[in-house]
Amino acid sequence: MTDFIFEATGTGSVAAHRIGTAITGPVTVLTAELMNSARDVQAPAGLTNLPPLPLCFGRTSELGWLRGTLGQRAAGTAVVQGLGGVGKSTLALVYAHRHRRDYDVVWWTAAGSPVHIEQSLADLALRLIPVWAGSASAEERAAWAMLWLQWHPGWLLVFDNVEDPADLQPYVSTPNGHVIVTSRRSASWPTSVPTLALDSRAAPADQADAKKLLSFRA
Repeated sequence: MTDFIFEATGTGSVAAHRIGTAITGPVTVLTAELMNSARDVQAPAGLTNLPPLPLCFGRTSELGWLRGTLGQRAAGTAVVQGLGGVGKSTLALVYAHRHRRDYDVVWWTAAGSPVHIEQSLADLALRLIPVWAGSASAEERAAWAMLWLQWHPGWLLVFDNVEDPADLQPYVSTPNGHVIVTSRRSASWPTSVPTLALDSRAAPADQADAKKLLSFRA
């Protein structure tokens, strides 16, 4: 995946002086107009690409942990770690559906490789600014999406099935939203990032839980 430095070009170009994160790497050049559009474009109401919500799920205490970790913070990251099949992705998905009305944008990324992460961000740009993004490269769209995220508060990104924590370095420091990461990796996460180790115990949902989950789909 390409890391990004943002440059503005053209008459009256402006530096993104309010953008708080400097990311080093190859240069992706965006015009001043595009940089300004990342500030000015507003997300349509309820923008999301979440997969469907599972009908039955327990993990009440784990959902509470995510809410406590993210719900009271202006910005933050939480990692859900565990072996394959223990329910990491399902936990993140249920949380995202349950709290989707708390965010302007909820975006799910299959994050098994840097290429997948970049493509997902490119897809976000396509939803936010389709006229331009329809003819732009994936690298340009991903760069624009990162600018948009840094300008706008109130979003949730889910990076599902991360293989290497280093792949997320350009994204977890973005100051305006929440990030949930799921991964089998138990090592190499920053000590400052709250991490939940998910065990393999069964977590069936009772009928009341199922009804609550169904109500969040409405």
